[in-house]
Amino acid sequence: MRVAIARIERRAVIDALRNAAGEGCVVKVVTNRDTNYKALKVPVNGQRVKVKIQGPRFTGTWIHSKYLLIKAASGKYIYTGSHNYTVGSMSLADETLLRLKNVGGLDSEGIYSKYAANFDALFGSDDGQPARVPDVGLDYSFQNPMSGKCADVASSGTEDGTPVG
Repeated sequence: MRVAIARIERRAVIDALRNAAGEGCVVKVVTNRDTNYKALKVPVNGQRVKVKIQGPRFTGTWIHSKYLLIKAASGKYIYTGSHNYTVGSMSLADETLLRLKNVGGLDSEGIYSKYAANFDALFGSDDGQPARVPDVGLDYSFQNPMSGKCADVASSGTEDGTPVG
C-alpha cells in the first residue's frame, strides 16, 4: 500500500494504515511535516508504516499529491481525488474521490505502474533518507502521473474514462 498525500490527521485513517502494517502489509506514506506522522510510526505487532516527509526543510517543496495505491491478490487499485485525510476534508468539504480503472487506453495495471513510479520517485529508498524531488525541471510532486500536468487540473468523465457530454 502506498499513500502520497499532503495531510493525514484523521485518527481512523492513521489507525487503518498502522493496522494494515501490523497485519504484514508493506505500507509506505509520503506526506508533509504537518501530518501526524509520529502517530503513523507507532508499531502494531512490531511492524511500522514507513513514512517519508516532504517539506521545505527536507526537500525544498511541499507535497500536494493525493492518492492511494493498493496492490492486492485481487488486483491493483488506484484512488485519487481532491481531499486530504483530515476531518474537514472527509466530512465537511465538497471533495472528489475517484477509483481509476481505465484512463486513456490504460487499464488498472498501466495506471498503477505510472502512479507507482511517481510514488517511488517521491519516497526514495528505504535507507532512512528523506524523500527527494527528482530533477525533472518541474516539481514532480505537483505533476499528475497520468498526464504529466498539474495534479490540480482534472477532467470530468464517466467510470470508464469517456468524457461527459
